[in-house]
Amino acid sequence: MPLPVAAGAPGQLTPSPAAAPTPNMGSQAAAAQKVKQALLMLETALPELELSTPLHGAVRTSINALAKHLPQGEQNQGLQASAIRDLALKQKQQAPMLQALMQKAQQGGGAAAPPQPGGEPPPEGE
Repeated sequence: MPLPVAAGAPGQLTPSPAAAPTPNMGSQAAAAQKVKQALLMLETALPELELSTPLHGAVRTSINALAKHLPQGEQNQGLQASAIRDLALKQKQQAPMLQALMQKAQQGGGAAAPPQPGGEPPPEGE
């Protein structure tokens, strides 16, 4: 016995509200933040373009079109905190390397082997 078909095109079932996809709000916010960064890059480049060129007009039109769809004002605080945390982590990871390079430069910049993690630096002259 065939199953009953919902109203609509023959042979097609209509989707139920329970099966409707929901947007990923975090992904949407991250994408909007990327678009906002691109908008800032365009705004920075615009004064450097010659006013009478088609490129200047296209960039200006793009800025106006994008700005209409982005919220004005502060960044999302969660995204801003995440970006700050990422920068701090990157700085923490790079600090020992930068410190070793600066010490090496102050000592004359010889071709000594780089210091090993957790170990003593090699003695000068080896």
